[in-house]
Amino acid sequence: MTGEHQWRAAVTVPVSERQARLGLIRGRLHLPERQTVSVEDVYCASCRRPFDDVADEPCVVGRHLHGGPIGTRKNRKGWRA
Repeated sequence: MTGEHQWRAAVTVPVSERQARLGLIRGRLHLPERQTVSVEDVYCASCRRPFDDVADEPCVVGRHLHGGPIGTRKNRKGWRA
């Protein structure tokens, strides 16, 4: 299965102690308008690969997790104690 990348940017945002606490509780931060943030990395949220490595390729969206057609793939080995 292939598709379009869903680009995300990992950013660094300076916050106060109160903002940090509320960010952990709420799971999000409210930033003032026009606040500038530093971009640390850009990656695809679907395939989790960096922008520089896969920008000109289609997104493979979990292809590495698919084992192939059921009739042709190897069976999983059971856990033995």
